[in-house]
Amino acid sequence: MTLVTLPVGRRRYGDQRSRRSGDQRSRRSGDQRSRRSGRWNNRVVSRTDTLRFRRSGALIFAAVIGFICVLPVVFGPDLSGDLHPVPAATNPDGAGTATVRWFLTPVLLIPIAFAIWAWRSGTDADRDGIRIRALLGQRHIGWSQISELGADRRDRAEVRLIDGRTVQLPAVTRADLPRLVEASGQKVQT
Repeated sequence: MTLVTLPVGRRRYGDQRSRRSGDQRSRRSGDQRSRRSGRWNNRVVSRTDTLRFRRSGALIFAAVIGFICVLPVVFGPDLSGDLHPVPAATNPDGAGTATVRWFLTPVLLIPIAFAIWAWRSGTDADRDGIRIRALLGQRHIGWSQISELGADRRDRAEVRLIDGRTVQLPAVTRADLPRLVEASGQKVQT
């Protein structure tokens, strides 16, 4: 019989060497154990203080309503015939029967894309910088690249970068700017 050496922290079924409270391996802190074995440790979790700004959930609800409203346009009855349709078995034209308008199926993608955009787009801020999320991508701007924070005429927050460009922050308003600055670890200057 050949014995296989297992990494620390794993046991074979039926192995008599269990971790007891006095065992040397269990005296190590969870952080050391996770670094040594290279595995995830549920007891030691580093918390990132990320402040998330997202759009209203009502936009997702509006997208669902829009999707439901588009369904009859794509999959509804053909209204080019008379108002009282004859069953398809007796009507050789098929007028008045439900048909699929395949050329209109891409219209279904509009409310789906809108719902994904409403769910995903926003701004995340932490000590490293700001992450701007859009429908298909994201952009990270470090605090060292930002020269000032402000708001435009419509109370939407924007940042001015060191190179002079201005970037709008989605889902952040003028009232959210103090929380955004505090997420960077700095104090708000008035």
